[in-house]
Amino acid sequence: MKKIMTVLLLLLVAAVTKADGLDRLASKFKEKEGALYMASIEEIDKLEKAGYFKVRKKRCEDKEDAVNRFVEKLNDKGVKDARALILDDCTCDAKQRFMKKIDDAIPGSYESFIRLGGDDGNFRVYVKKMDESVKLLCIITGNARCGFFEIESDNSILNSMLNFD
Repeated sequence: MKKIMTVLLLLLVAAVTKADGLDRLASKFKEKEGALYMASIEEIDKLEKAGYFKVRKKRCEDKEDAVNRFVEKLNDKGVKDARALILDDCTCDAKQRFMKKIDDAIPGSYESFIRLGGDDGNFRVYVKKMDESVKLLCIITGNARCGFFEIESDNSILNSMLNFD
């Protein structure tokens, strides 16, 4: 019995330590009223349902087919995966708490790439080079727009632009 409990405890610890700071941050804020969380590229329909992009109807097609085609195009262009936490419709208090916690949640493997700031908030981009791909992490903090999105891409143009090739 002790062996089983030890194995289960080790599995739990492994699962918890595997989650990066962004995962932990997302789990704290995704249940807030007005929050929108997309855990993978396959969930991009959540963004469409919330009105973050409009599906053009050139032909008689349903929105599900259009979203599926959009995901296919992303995959064809080298986007392997994406996730997003959008807090635009959350309370100011939730956005303020997110802004206080986001810096600690950025994994240490990311390098700062660009920082832009203004009266209405900040926009930061971080880059992480991996074996076969690049991850971009964009963080938006402000009273109107707030959240992050992360994209993993094997796009050769992006790699060469960032001097990784």
